Amino acid sequence: MARLFIVRWSAALLVVALGAVLVATLTPEPIDRGAKPVISDFLEGLHRHGLPQLFGYAAIEFGANVVMFAPLGFLLTMVLPLKRWWLAPLVGAALSAGIELAQLTTFADRFASVGDVLANSIGAVLGAVLATAWRRRSAHRRANRETP
Repeated sequence: MARLFIVRWSAALLVVALGAVLVATLTPEPIDRGAKPVISDFLEGLHRHGLPQLFGYAAIEFGANVVMFAPLGFLLTMVLPLKRWWLAPLVGAALSAGIELAQLTTFADRFASVGDVLANSIGAVLGAVLATAWRRRSAHRRANRETP
């Protein structure tokens, strides 16, 4: 009964997370269009105070792509049978490649990037690994409670 509850909630949240990703990635203008100068100015201030130059706009964008796909990997893994956890990163990578292809062929103001596919895939993998670890730990704890 508890597993069914988790699967249903995970599926509902997956639909919401997928919708958010599609809105963020498949609108005609990049989501950071107006914010890029503000973020760049903020980063310049941090760099003046000692933040290494390595942490620039590209690093933040890469990290944001990882974070954007981690919930998809996590929630899809929660919906799938535990033995099929590995499908979540594959689905995440395929979804990312499809999004980048759509950006390349459909939107003049969007920029398709292999780096985005890589970052999104890393996020899906991290989410799937976290969900798998959580599910295995939960199963282990339940088994220990049930043994006399």
